Amino acid sequence: MGDPFHCERLQLRDGLILRAELSSPWPQARLTAVEPSVQSELAFGIGLKHEATLTDTERKRGAHYTAPRLAHALCELTLDRWSGSGVPLICDPSCGGGAFLIGAAEALVRRGVSPTTILNGGLIGIDVDPKAIDTTRAALEAWAGAYGVAAHHVCPHLVVADALVECTDLIGGIDVVVGNPPFQSQLSERTSRSEAARVGLVARFGPAAAGYVDSASLFVLLVRQLLRPGGVATLIQPRSFLATASSGGVRDDLISGGELEAVWIPGNRLFAAAVDVCAVVFSSPQGSGQAGAARTRELRTIDVLGDLATSEVLGALPVQQLLGRPWSSVVALAAGVPQVDEPTTAPANTVARFTAGFRDEYYAIAAATLESGAPLSADRASFDPQRWARVVTTKMVDPAEIAWGSERVRFAKQDFLRPMLDLALLESQHRRVSAWVQRLLVPKVLIATQTSVIEAGVDTDGDCVPVTPVIAALPGDVDPFLLAAALMAPPATVWAYWQFGGSALSSDALKLAARQVGQVPLPQDRSAWNAAADVLRGWAKTPGDPRSWESFAVPATASWGDVDERITHWWLERLPSQRSRRRSV
Repeated sequence: MGDPFHCERLQLRDGLILRAELSSPWPQARLTAVEPSVQSELAFGIGLKHEATLTDTERKRGAHYTAPRLAHALCELTLDRWSGSGVPLICDPSCGGGAFLIGAAEALVRRGVSPTTILNGGLIGIDVDPKAIDTTRAALEAWAGAYGVAAHHVCPHLVVADALVECTDLIGGIDVVVGNPPFQSQLSERTSRSEAARVGLVARFGPAAAGYVDSASLFVLLVRQLLRPGGVATLIQPRSFLATASSGGVRDDLISGGELEAVWIPGNRLFAAAVDVCAVVFSSPQGSGQAGAARTRELRTIDVLGDLATSEVLGALPVQQLLGRPWSSVVALAAGVPQVDEPTTAPANTVARFTAGFRDEYYAIAAATLESGAPLSADRASFDPQRWARVVTTKMVDPAEIAWGSERVRFAKQDFLRPMLDLALLESQHRRVSAWVQRLLVPKVLIATQTSVIEAGVDTDGDCVPVTPVIAALPGDVDPFLLAAALMAPPATVWAYWQFGGSALSSDALKLAARQVGQVPLPQDRSAWNAAADVLRGWAKTPGDPRSWESFAVPATASWGDVDERITHWWLERLPSQRSRRRSV
């Protein structure tokens, strides 16, 4: 019947868990992305069939099956970091089709544990969907059958429950957790929680669960409770977990508790959902309170992991560097963004005011926007600036250019070529937004968002109105071209990635708020800064002419002082795809 083991009783709802323990731990296995075995292929196939039956609604609520190779690799990663003795009690609190439980079972077999031992209570699967639990049970039975284990020896504990609310009797009793919890943004009506649910979650997990925390991040808080001292966990998260303010409390809990060990960032998109992911690896310290704080001081760095197949460690970061701030440095390191020393110059918000509209501004401007044409002329010089202003969307802002009227854009569910804002109509419909717009009708710099580099275009005539989320920088005494050159300098983009990267829709883009753009440091070499600004002025006088981006990038990089010249090449390589970017708002 396999390895000798004894049973430890752990009460779980209305049943018992049999926790198998060997007399000695298995040999440590090196992290590798092991190919699924022949025995596991049928079991994984059952999960894949389950995924094929998911409705669009279920997918939009965060249900996505984990690929076999990924499940195997993350289970290997997690078990390699577990230092306990015997056979661990393994849990997936949102098990779906059972991919991680199959992966964990395979990993234990490779460590010399018999399938019978594994299946007699060593696995716990929880899911709110009864179909998912049935699928997991069928998958484990198929896996057992492939190893010649009779069905009556297959005794995993599978529970239909909401692990975030129920299963409190598992607290402090789990050795290893692996999983891919549902991604449920609280900004979407389909996946947002009720007020009663929010109150209950804060009562259970504390202030880190308050606000707009994605459900996937709440599972991090849950697993912190489930792990026994010395336990270890790996949870897949949306990559936005690393940078969004709503997950800040969860991130800080991992740091302050001395629990975070590694972050894994894949180089490609792994799921059908249009979202980039990461995984956090954390453990429960051997002790709590002062012991956890001591471990935080001892844990000088955390690993940033790349290719699981090659055990690639991309680098290590000081753990205290992550406390109380976005983990953008993790994203930047994984993306190969070069580094630049922290400058000592003043930020851009000391010479300009940065602002952007929100929902009210967007809809008020949309309601008063018309297509240029009769009775308006397409010629900019012919319209009355007291009555009309040009509407600029993100799609129109390119590096060193505001491309208004060059191609059609989609704005407020309508197509425009030359969108114009009727200032009188706006005044009659929304006086507060009208006053905000009037303050913007001065020469300024407009900055796009969700871009690969910081893009800034100069509105020399002061007749452009930015549409949310375009950011406006209103210069004080500084020339607008100097301000644009400072924001577009290659080291400024590098600095922004290390400070704020990770919250964009794409892993290859920056999403900056007006406040964050205002924190970009100003150049320190005034001569080089002036030279870069002169290039932008020249381009503004000859729109449409071919441009040598190196003629701007070299002095703009030099304006930051003695920095690595590779930053210039890195920035230039990002421009071609950036210039072809076309987003509608």
